[in-house]
Amino acid sequence: MNIDTHLIRRYLNDEPLYSAEEAWIYRNADPVDQKRHDVVQELCHQLLDRRWPCFNHALYEALFPSLDTIVKETEIILIAAASDVPTYIRMHEGKAYLIIDLIQVANLTRIVAAMMHVIDNFICLETAMRCIAAEWPVSALSYTEKLDWICFRQGLANWLAWGEDSTVYQFPKGAKEHASALFKEAYQVSDPTLQHFILSRFPALPFWEQFPTVHGMCRFHEAFLRGGKPAICALYQKGWRSFGESC
Repeated sequence: MNIDTHLIRRYLNDEPLYSAEEAWIYRNADPVDQKRHDVVQELCHQLLDRRWPCFNHALYEALFPSLDTIVKETEIILIAAASDVPTYIRMHEGKAYLIIDLIQVANLTRIVAAMMHVIDNFICLETAMRCIAAEWPVSALSYTEKLDWICFRQGLANWLAWGEDSTVYQFPKGAKEHASALFKEAYQVSDPTLQHFILSRFPALPFWEQFPTVHGMCRFHEAFLRGGKPAICALYQKGWRSFGESC
């Protein structure tokens, strides 16, 4: 991982944060809380000390031949700002950058471990998403293919990035059945207008209502409970086509 901390150093040294050439990094130029030096410094220190991906590392290594390349190519920029979200992605000169606003992460909770979980989840999720996209390139998908692809890619990525250890995952009661039922119902939709509505609407829903993603998470989790790492790898190698429908 290439983790750029120069804007954090600027913040800790009470230097001006915003510049025209770096405006693309920020979501706004609002005043920044200057009283968060301690927590920003601690989060930066812990982040730099991580081995990535820090969640389920052995599973990432077993699943993704492209992992080392993806990790080496990943660019992260740490900022201390007044963003409206704690983490986001910026495109600049054809390259995607993961931006993490340490002040806004710290504003989510008073517990440093919980702050780090937000950061870890974001980086691990994006790492898995990039590995899957590199190993299963897609283009010009139909509606049902898009559902299967989302179920496969986002389902696995979110499952891997859910926490440190997949053996102790706890999902809400009824989540599997609810997501499966909604996925099957959505899969049968033939009206193009409704298809577009479903694909554009579900990412804005509360997480456990995002049925293609949750359905995929539950599929991979069931495979893991049945057969551990070999079962997860076997399911992944089958690929994304008809992935959600084939449950």
